[in-house]
Amino acid sequence: MSSKPSMRIPITAILVIVVIISAFVGYFAGSAAAVPRTVTITETVAPSVVTTTVTKTEKVTITETVTVTPTPTSTPPPKFPLPHWPKEVIIRASGAAGSWTILMMAVANVLERELGVRFRIEFGGSLVNVIAVAKGDADIGITWSLWIPTLSDPELSKLFAKEVLDLSDVRLLVADICEFGFLWLVARPDFPANTSEEVFTMLKEGKPVRVGVGGSKGAIEDAMFSIIFPRYYGYDPAKYIAVFGDTPSVQALIEGKADVIFDQATPGIAAYHQLAMALPNAKLIKLSEKDVNLLMESMRYSFEKCVLPVGLYDFVKEEYPSLCTKGILIARKELPEDLAYYIVKVIDEHQSEIKAASANFNFNPSTAWSSPGLELHPGAAKYFKEKGYMK
Repeated sequence: MSSKPSMRIPITAILVIVVIISAFVGYFAGSAAAVPRTVTITETVAPSVVTTTVTKTEKVTITETVTVTPTPTSTPPPKFPLPHWPKEVIIRASGAAGSWTILMMAVANVLERELGVRFRIEFGGSLVNVIAVAKGDADIGITWSLWIPTLSDPELSKLFAKEVLDLSDVRLLVADICEFGFLWLVARPDFPANTSEEVFTMLKEGKPVRVGVGGSKGAIEDAMFSIIFPRYYGYDPAKYIAVFGDTPSVQALIEGKADVIFDQATPGIAAYHQLAMALPNAKLIKLSEKDVNLLMESMRYSFEKCVLPVGLYDFVKEEYPSLCTKGILIARKELPEDLAYYIVKVIDEHQSEIKAASANFNFNPSTAWSSPGLELHPGAAKYFKEKGYMK
């Protein structure tokens, strides 16, 4: 009986196989592991091997520009009227039908609505308005700029105001509140005179001439016709004045109740457009050089020489040399500063509305704060500076 040989695997061989399998398992297990954060760099340096471990840490700075637009905190407007303001403000204008009265009524309507104060219009004239404001009989007045240097002269003040007027309490509120004023004489087409010198010579000789004085009593026209020229030519003004005021004078000229108008007018007066339609051949009487020099000297050269353009009104067929001045708004020094500030502000911000009501209105920011010989009211100065109008 034969026996099969038996197979025996040596223990050492089994151990070798286990070791090999363990090595493979360990290899693949290490391959599946996460990549370490520490990088190991092995550098070979003869004659030995040196292992250096370096940890790299990078700091990244991100710069971002952010634009922040601040939201302004709106300041609510004060509730008008302010407690310390007067209940009523008196404004001196011109005559009942005068262009200045129409303008000041338009201004007053806007001011009353916006500021809650009553603005009462009183009739006046360029000269008497300065006197009224200087004496505290009016808070605000419209006048011609030429009166300030003229009335600052004691002798001329006695001549025109009948006293030496103290202007220390008068302040400028707004310059260029209306269109510039220009002096002229307008007559019916058949009037025989051609120059102002001829007109005043006729008066001196006692010839029957009916004169319409464009301004009201106490206006610049009245002062020139009733004071300056009579002193030079020697006529009695009371005998020749037919009517006062530009609109009544124009109407009298159209109806043949006046022969010539002596006026300090402004562009855009409706009465003269009416004259152009009714009397298209109305005659312009030129100011003689003698009379121009007389007025310049008498008013301490406060007039400016100017030339009216063709077509200013339809009957202006050629350029007309004249004397001009600015219309300004003056106020008492005692007018509250903040009230003066808001008066100017309202006028500036409602220009179109005022212009729609009065073609004579004019507000020029570049010059609205400046008039020779007159200090600006602090309230007005504050507003003009805030707006950047004052240079």
